[in-house]
Amino acid sequence: MPKKKIDPVILRFLGGFLGMALLLSVLLQVPWVQEQVQNPYTRFIARLDGWILGAMGIPVTVSGTLVRQGNYAVEIKRGCDGLDVLILFLSAVAAYPFSWKSRAAGILLGGILIFFLNLIRTVALFLIGRVSDPATFEIFHVYIWQFAIILLVLVFWIYWVGREKRAVAE
Repeated sequence: MPKKKIDPVILRFLGGFLGMALLLSVLLQVPWVQEQVQNPYTRFIARLDGWILGAMGIPVTVSGTLVRQGNYAVEIKRGCDGLDVLILFLSAVAAYPFSWKSRAAGILLGGILIFFLNLIRTVALFLIGRVSDPATFEIFHVYIWQFAIILLVLVFWIYWVGREKRAVAE
């Protein structure tokens, strides 16, 4: 039986995706990037959570990355900021063989989507944690919300690829 060759376009996509995802993931480990980009961004997420919760009539205090109401507190940590999902999405869009203008638009729209999905996630997790036991909070934190965001971002990426393919074909 003859061996099937793997399409070079697929290989370029996989190589570009894996290479960029690895590079950006390593970049997030650099102390300067953590101090100048990631930590301020995570504090910004916590402040937005505090503002949203306050607008919902739930008085909280925010200190750094800690959102607190009375004895209950949630800390927005590395991995809770949505940057890992953003790295995967950005890598998949940048590696796909469309024009750079199309890729830039995809990255911008997907980045906005991921930002707001993650914001909804962190606020929802605070609310869930207030009214449930720690085990239930962990199920939502580790499994349900992680899966939901990854699935929604994957669906958006598939939509983006289909939309761009149709645009190129026209």
